[in-house]
Amino acid sequence: MPKWLQAGEAKKISPLSTQHGFCDQRKDILRLSTFNMAHGRGRSLSHFTMRRKKIEANLISTAQQIQVSPVDLLALQEAEAEMTWHKNLHQSQFLAEHAGFSQVAQGEHVRGKRYSYGTAILSKLKIVHSESHVFPRSKFTFPKGFVCAEVISHCQKHFRVISLHLDFLHEKTRQRQIHMLCQYIQKQTKLPLIIMGDFNCQYRKNGVLEKLAQELELQVWNPQEKIISFPKLGLRLDWILISKEMRFNSYELWDDLASDHLAVRAELEFIS
Repeated sequence: MPKWLQAGEAKKISPLSTQHGFCDQRKDILRLSTFNMAHGRGRSLSHFTMRRKKIEANLISTAQQIQVSPVDLLALQEAEAEMTWHKNLHQSQFLAEHAGFSQVAQGEHVRGKRYSYGTAILSKLKIVHSESHVFPRSKFTFPKGFVCAEVISHCQKHFRVISLHLDFLHEKTRQRQIHMLCQYIQKQTKLPLIIMGDFNCQYRKNGVLEKLAQELELQVWNPQEKIISFPKLGLRLDWILISKEMRFNSYELWDDLASDHLAVRAELEFIS
């Protein structure tokens, strides 16, 4: 059985380094993406019965697509940190090595004797601080959480980026999780903010996304536009929100990565 990690204060995590160096692009442009990688199973029903070689093949395919359309930051959800079935394959670090990211901040939101997983941030920019936070467990669903990292941009601007995964079953649970996230952010030193992830909900009046955007003064790209990131149900579940110090230059779906979710890819520009 999984070990339910204790919810509460954020836990500092040390980013893992890869063989790649930091990106030295000298522009105030950020290219980023959020991607629920579904434990590396691609479009298969279960990752528990898959061999490590198949998982690796899915991750390599994803890495190849990322190299074609590079990003500076990649927010992951359902990313395995360790799984005995897959010979302790660290999926986030494996993907980072093959896609050219220099650092990995991996959170553990669920941990069992034979596996652990959560959200993660892969970065080509320098991460100066990172934390993992677990939300309280809700009935009938696995714990969710987020990883938060303070990052230095190409032009030496400090900003904060969050990879977030919310509960898929209960609206009230998502509301509580967003409330906790807002409390956490409001206690931090004020920095430009990016929140990316699988919100497991769509944008609606007085809903989770609208409340989060209003509470933290975040921008959402065309919230009512029909952008389907989860084709199985025809829903837009994956989002990128940014603070007023930045603006969107582009926003698109990325349907070549191996998952039942489509990745969301955006280009941002600092304006202040």
